Parts: sequence; structure tokens; C-alpha cells
Amino acid sequence: MRSDFAAARRHLEIAQQKLQGGDPASRKLQEAIELLVELALTAEHMPRRGEVLLFPRKMPNAL
Repeated sequence: MRSDFAAARRHLEIAQQKLQGGDPASRKLQEAIELLVELALTAEHMPRRGEVLLFPRKMPNAL
């Protein structure tokens, strides 16, 4: 199951909007959430890794 980074980012952005106070705690939370938003955005746009199947190599002297 793949994480829904876009939905997580939206929730974080909503939480960030709720923190409108100018007090130190609100500012610290806003900064922390901003870092999480950036991480979620990065993860959202990372290319998906495919599953790689390794096949046995044929020996050079094998028939």
C-alpha cells in the first residue's frame, strides 16, 4: 500500500493555517509543519520505484 502524500500535505497545510498566533509556540509549530510539508511534497513527486526481478545469468560455457 502506498502512502497518500498529497492528502498528508493538504492536512498539514490546513493545520498550518490554523496556527495564526504570533506567539513563540505558534511560530515554532508553523516552522516545523513547513518542514513536514516540504518533505511530503518531495515524497509526493519522487518517481515510483519498480520491482526488479533478477534472472539467473547463463554461464558462458553452458549449453
